[in-house]
Amino acid sequence: MKIIRDANLKEYNSFGIDACASKIILVQSEEDIIRYLNSESYTEQDCIIGSGSNILLLGDVKQNIIKNDIKSFRLLEDAEEDVVIEVGAGVVWHDFLLECLKNGYYGLENLALIPGTVGAAPVQNIGAYGIEQESCFVSLRGILKDTAESMTFTKNKCKFSYRSSIFKTSLRGRFIITHVRYKLRKKFRPILKYKDLIEKFSNKENFLPTELFDYICEVRQGKTSGLQSIGQCRQFL
Repeated sequence: MKIIRDANLKEYNSFGIDACASKIILVQSEEDIIRYLNSESYTEQDCIIGSGSNILLLGDVKQNIIKNDIKSFRLLEDAEEDVVIEVGAGVVWHDFLLECLKNGYYGLENLALIPGTVGAAPVQNIGAYGIEQESCFVSLRGILKDTAESMTFTKNKCKFSYRSSIFKTSLRGRFIITHVRYKLRKKFRPILKYKDLIEKFSNKENFLPTELFDYICEVRQGKTSGLQSIGQCRQFL
């Protein structure tokens, strides 16, 4: 755990707004979170952030900021046709997909370039181009702020719906996600439900996962002049 006092928040929000907080607490493990929640410094008004992609700062922040900086990528199960990956909640979502692509783990590539961290993905049940993160979701772990207790949520307990989950409703602001597990395939099976993807790939008998990934990045960026301009979106970790 690292504490930054009188901290500038410019690098912690995607709009790059120049604002300050009295304190940023960088937590890098479940133990860090539990230790801070049990400390005298913690208050119920403390705000937790991931990559800062869903916040708009209007000025300096009075409450302490808890920055989820848990970054890990662990292979838990390795079967003949699929794998189960556990990812730290502080990992940037797009970086997670790049690591999956590099290792040949498929199923979430349609969600390329969605902003935010892995920990935010189940909260919003993010989705794009015909799939949602819940299609590969297994479970998640985290800490209940009220009791500083570690808890695990399976898919059914998360109550996923369109762009929502239990973490946006009854547990809103009360639970800190630390790790998320996904089951991914070793064989690439493209999901082409979205109109642009059907038009681009339906007549192709074989194409690479990187082609689909790059094209989704291109569409999201609103580009139509080829893939060279979005090459940087696929720089592996």
